[in-house]
Amino acid sequence: MNRYYFNNSDDDDDDFETVRVSKSSPVPAASSPARAGCSGGSSQGRGPFARSSSQPSQDNSQEIVRTSDLQKAKNARKAAHKKTGLSLLARAINLLSRREHSELELSRKLLPHAESPEELEQVLARLKKENWQSDQRFTHTFAQQKSTKWGTAKILQELKQHKLDAEDMVEIKEELAQTEQQRAYEVWFKKFRGVKYETPQEYARQMRFLLSRGFSSDVVRKIVGGGYFED
Repeated sequence: MNRYYFNNSDDDDDDFETVRVSKSSPVPAASSPARAGCSGGSSQGRGPFARSSSQPSQDNSQEIVRTSDLQKAKNARKAAHKKTGLSLLARAINLLSRREHSELELSRKLLPHAESPEELEQVLARLKKENWQSDQRFTHTFAQQKSTKWGTAKILQELKQHKLDAEDMVEIKEELAQTEQQRAYEVWFKKFRGVKYETPQEYARQMRFLLSRGFSSDVVRKIVGGGYFED
């Protein structure tokens, strides 16, 4: 018959091992009183009512000690996290001090450190109230940074993943459309150093490059075909 020692901590402590301890096999009876007396104090008295001192085997002791060490290590990690960990608000301000974040992006980064969804909602609400976080500001900043290397289509595609306000998206789209051709030319010039194509293969290569950057097909044909220089 086996005896089990279970972890009494919370159910989420999955890395706390369950240790199985098996009783050692009974020691064969001594063949003589003299031999029984040499058992080193492992038994007291004789006969069926003799009391034996049960001690865990060395292997079992090692297993129990190992389990205890695991628990101590885990408790130490938790204590260190509480001691050195930042508050959720401090983490958010630290992230926003580096660059603008959308509310969705910021919530995803803070969620692993939040004690509850309610705490996360409270922090996000305060950040918006104090104007530390703004989706509108993020939208314009993101579009401005990416406009030097991306076309309108690719910028809008990335912004849609942040679930931003529809009116802000329309406004950004209109602003980017006004500079699409000029931006496409600057990207083309930087890549190909202003050298026009001479072969069909080179024409296709330049077309693919600008299209992959998210510029519209009409603008790309105009830049690569030389129509931009005729305006």
